[in-house]
Amino acid sequence: GQPLDAGKVRAADGYLGESAQYHVWLLYRPDLDFLKSRDAALSLAAAERIAASDPHKRHLVFAPARYVPQKKLLELGVEHAPLPYALYRIEKA
Repeated sequence: GQPLDAGKVRAADGYLGESAQYHVWLLYRPDLDFLKSRDAALSLAAAERIAASDPHKRHLVFAPARYVPQKKLLELGVEHAPLPYALYRIEKA
């Protein structure tokens, strides 16, 4: 792995930075209502916006879910990586 350059992080759109292979994105907020919402999923509109930011390099997007077929993501140069369930499960006492 490569270290993250905190100066390149853009919380507003989920951009974390880039590695030699990818631009890396995270669709996440530490808010259970957000994580249960459609806004937390990788949608076609989000995938197209992400891909357009740099069409010459692949994009890796971490998100709780996706609403785009894998074939379409490949065409856009976008890969989805699901978030671990542990990040958004409800802890019960």
